[in-house]
Amino acid sequence: MAIELGVDIGGTFTDVVASDEHDRMWSAKVPTTPANLVDCFLNGIDAVLSEAARDGHTDLAIDRIVHGTTIATNLVVQRAGAPVALLTTRGFRDTIHIMQGRGYIAGLPEDQITNIHMLKKPSPLVSKQMIGEIDERIDCTGAVVVKLNEERAREVIRKLSSAGASSFAICLLWSFVNETHEQRLREIVEEECPGAYISISCEIAPRKGEYARTVATVINSYVGPTVRDYFSRLERDTTAKYQSPVSVLQSTGGSVSTAEAGRNPVRLLGSGPVAGTMASAALAGNVIAIDMGGTTFDVSLIVEGSPLRSNISVIHQYEYSVPTIELQSIGSGGGSIVWVDELGTSLRVGPESAGAEPGPACYAKGGTQPTVTDCNVITGFLDPGRFLGGKMKLDPARAHAALDSNVASKLGMNVVEAARGAIRIVDAQMADLVRQVTIGRGYDPRDFVVCAYGGAGPLHAPAFARELGVSRVVIPRGSLAAVWSAYGAATADLSVVVERSLLRNLPVPADELESELQALEKQAATRLVTFGAAESGIMLQRFADLKYGMQAHVLEVPLEPELDEQAMGRIPSSFGEIYERIFGLGTAYREAGVQLTAVRVQAVAPVTNTGQKLRPPARSQTVTESPRTSMRAVCWDAGRGFEETPVFPGQGLIMGQQIAGPAILELGVTTIPVHPGQSLEVTPAGDLHIHV
Repeated sequence: MAIELGVDIGGTFTDVVASDEHDRMWSAKVPTTPANLVDCFLNGIDAVLSEAARDGHTDLAIDRIVHGTTIATNLVVQRAGAPVALLTTRGFRDTIHIMQGRGYIAGLPEDQITNIHMLKKPSPLVSKQMIGEIDERIDCTGAVVVKLNEERAREVIRKLSSAGASSFAICLLWSFVNETHEQRLREIVEEECPGAYISISCEIAPRKGEYARTVATVINSYVGPTVRDYFSRLERDTTAKYQSPVSVLQSTGGSVSTAEAGRNPVRLLGSGPVAGTMASAALAGNVIAIDMGGTTFDVSLIVEGSPLRSNISVIHQYEYSVPTIELQSIGSGGGSIVWVDELGTSLRVGPESAGAEPGPACYAKGGTQPTVTDCNVITGFLDPGRFLGGKMKLDPARAHAALDSNVASKLGMNVVEAARGAIRIVDAQMADLVRQVTIGRGYDPRDFVVCAYGGAGPLHAPAFARELGVSRVVIPRGSLAAVWSAYGAATADLSVVVERSLLRNLPVPADELESELQALEKQAATRLVTFGAAESGIMLQRFADLKYGMQAHVLEVPLEPELDEQAMGRIPSSFGEIYERIFGLGTAYREAGVQLTAVRVQAVAPVTNTGQKLRPPARSQTVTESPRTSMRAVCWDAGRGFEETPVFPGQGLIMGQQIAGPAILELGVTTIPVHPGQSLEVTPAGDLHIHV
């Protein structure tokens, strides 16, 4: 029997989901091994196959493995990339160091932005000594003004190679209009430095915006050698052990081959969290998708079934030009450290994390700093004997000791008060981020449902959803929520995004724009076919980047499948509607005219049946309450102290079942609190809905 696998390697745990053609699913969660990620990848697959074997399925053949990964993100954040050199047009050596005006605050949370005296630029990805200026110049029309000086270029390349560069990023001025100099410069680097990793901006980010294009190209070469080597080892070991190919999820939500991922690793930044977003899009029209794991809290927005996208992303204060599913993150996870500020007066949570090693204090692996997980153990939300379905025992005494010595004693509080305070703080931080993602984009969070997943997502969502005014929280398929991103990876289609910078004022002749889009569609479809997709099944979507004249805000607007003069006439009004929804009624500056900056095509090829069928219903019996397995003391509020609370098992839930709060539902690898005044319902699809 053939199965498909999704593997999501997070900072603390690695999640794996297996599904067969009958939509039967098995899942596993194993510790991430930071020193060798291939180990936890293979360990996770072994674990999920063991789960299937215990269910009586020992004849499984792996048909496809899709991998969501944070390896590229971690290399940038940890500054562990390859020694990279940048080749750029003479006179533009300092572009990446000057950054832009918002370089001091890009990607920072509001509390850090307002702390002005602490703001500073991020440490450089490439030092000035490793930037080489090339004699060449192409103007904005694509005309060659100064020919490429090849002899001088060779001298610069040799000097940078002698200085230790093993990877090269090439970003020349206006190369997205005329790429001949970049292509030739790559050939010269290959001749002078055989085996070097090379990225050219006309392939990585062919868009206007010199700074963001340079950053994207540098990041690609910075993480490229390590990512390429990792996927090479992974493909080799996985093929040898399971005889199955591996594809990799990109930040656009689709998967590509490992070879393609190794060539364009900048498109992997955020690929793991994006998987959960894609899976959540099938649950409802308007969804706030939240993923809370051991290290981070990630939020994305799905409007009318489609995830919101962005063409400018930020990592570690660096803005780069790569299309992605829009996703915001903060350091609020189960492993986020609870601490007291330097004045000894304020309780803080995150962004530093205890990670997988040593982990929270209650893991008893050497960790001495208290974390959010420790606080949930102290307050009774987590059962120390049933963590990860009983596979991992927690030590509440170590959690108490860590929180007491590091936090409670310093603030003159008892341990339970400190734990409840930390939980309230982390819930408030998550609610604030959701407000930024929704209200900041012109949406009311009350018009959405929250889809909560990740190991800690269902544990915290009912509390911060109440603060947001959201009426319903969805925990998809119950226990599957803890590995939802892995499920999203397993269901990911093949997909590529291709784009071209096109600087024109509207109106543009319809046949001219149609010709440009058809060329991009052909390019995207050809790439998908090389990945193994059937040409007949490829679906194409068109987009344009537009802005008002004399303004800087560029927004993506969907285009119709075929453009004629009538369709072209509707583009400005569509742009105006999107603009005013985000920035407010009356903000559109129509008198300035609309400018086109780029066109883009996304090609998608469905290659899996997983999750495409209606999910099988839970058992068709309606009850009001299931038998309680136990009672547990839980501190819902520091003022009321501990209250005896019914604890319900996750196994055997049936359709229509309702549980009134306060209650705790334990699902093996995640725990769901039903707060006082809330209720939980099991839907026919097996999802759990909490009515807030």
